[in-house]
Amino acid sequence: QYMKDVNCPFKIQERQETVDWLLGLAVRLEYGDNADKYKDSTPDGAKNADNTAKNAEPLINLDVNNPDFKAGVMALANLLQIQRHDDYLVMLKERLTQDAIAKASQSKEGLPVALEKHILGFDTG
Repeated sequence: QYMKDVNCPFKIQERQETVDWLLGLAVRLEYGDNADKYKDSTPDGAKNADNTAKNAEPLINLDVNNPDFKAGVMALANLLQIQRHDDYLVMLKERLTQDAIAKASQSKEGLPVALEKHILGFDTG
């Protein structure tokens, strides 16, 4: 009943889309109720000049020996269907060479999407 009351464009079976739409609606309503409060706000990291410099290069402090990093690389390799290697850093280096990047840039897969034809579920104003 709630979904009908808020005019949700998705069916209950489309859970992920419905949740995304509801979150967008919540953000839109919260911002609409408190626009003056949020219009001049800045991200927490931008308040400190030191943090801004650190955020400019987020990969500088990356710990490649961290087990979470290794797990993330392996999960990404599975997702992208990249051939696995015993040393995950070698696997990354092979995919990040200039030749590999140039080859990937030439490949144009998928269909273009006209975003203006889709309902986002919120208005940025």
